[in-house]
Amino acid sequence: MALLDFDSYDYYQTANLGEVYDGVDNNGDFGPTGSCQIVTGFGRCGTNCLKVTPGPSTSGVIRGVAASGNVCILGTGVNNTPTGGTPILFNIMQGIVPIFRLMRGVDGSLVGFSNPDAAFPPTSFTSIGGLLQGNAWHFLAVKLVLAGSLTGSVTIEIDGVVRQTITGITTSNDGGVWTGYQLSGRRGGAGITCYYDDTYCLDGTGPAPWNDLLGDVHVQRLAEVAPGDLTQFTVTGAAANWVAEYDGDTPNKASYVEGSTAGLIDTYTFEDLAVVAGNVIYGVKESALCYKDLAGGRTLEFLKRNGGVNYLTGVPLGIPTGTNNYAYVKTVMATDPKTSAQWANEAAINGSSGNQFGMELIT
Repeated sequence: MALLDFDSYDYYQTANLGEVYDGVDNNGDFGPTGSCQIVTGFGRCGTNCLKVTPGPSTSGVIRGVAASGNVCILGTGVNNTPTGGTPILFNIMQGIVPIFRLMRGVDGSLVGFSNPDAAFPPTSFTSIGGLLQGNAWHFLAVKLVLAGSLTGSVTIEIDGVVRQTITGITTSNDGGVWTGYQLSGRRGGAGITCYYDDTYCLDGTGPAPWNDLLGDVHVQRLAEVAPGDLTQFTVTGAAANWVAEYDGDTPNKASYVEGSTAGLIDTYTFEDLAVVAGNVIYGVKESALCYKDLAGGRTLEFLKRNGGVNYLTGVPLGIPTGTNNYAYVKTVMATDPKTSAQWANEAAINGSSGNQFGMELIT
């Protein structure tokens, strides 16, 4: 499925970045927290966001994805300061090598580079000016067709409106294979800071709507508010499973649930997603901060429970090994496990409509 990942930055803190992302390039120029930080209350909707203040070396968070094809669609809320800087907004990666880079020009234009690690990176394109204002939140989404020999293209969407499409450009010197993205990069001027929120990533394959730009979207974190029907994991450090699991945006590893027997299921009731006319739900992501304390195969699988029936996602996930060796495991569900179709509306998610979410220990 073309929906690869999305993030609200609302369920963890700076200390957890290494447990959430596949790579964190923290160059350490800015004290013990490094250059990548979670900032509370400054996001697009008053929630958390990611702040990157790059130094002379590379900085930013890196997400690896299992992409197919040569199309990369990346959308994110972005706010950068100062307005006169030229920050790197993101890099598209091929393993350890950035193969495409997008920067903001001092005039609000967007400038793309293929082979950005070259001594003199070739310019792929320069957009019209005034697209991306500094010192303000805008939602930037870019659809890249990664190709060489002047056969690539880029479509630029700002705040849900397609502003420019440029064709006949070189966007990749190494073909269309890409394996992830990095938010931010090296400093583009003294004092440059970039903030990111509501980030999503697609690869352009599969059916609509997940194979094209999604518009100005919001990623909302929903919190546990009550136990579900099934509470088969053992609870430590809390009175109930949902209390152990709900930590706001600061994970508390002293309270948790655990299980050791295959087939155990734990479910939770979550707060409701506000019903808004015209809302389109592009996906739901379940994640868990977890570890196993002994070697050997252990897998869990996320599920939705409705009407007394469990609907597994079909994606068993391995668990990292080692006491206190925590990492987030996740499943992105573009479609509702109950219907195998796109999420119909808020009622397909909300606890008040009888929905629960949770996990089963598979092995």
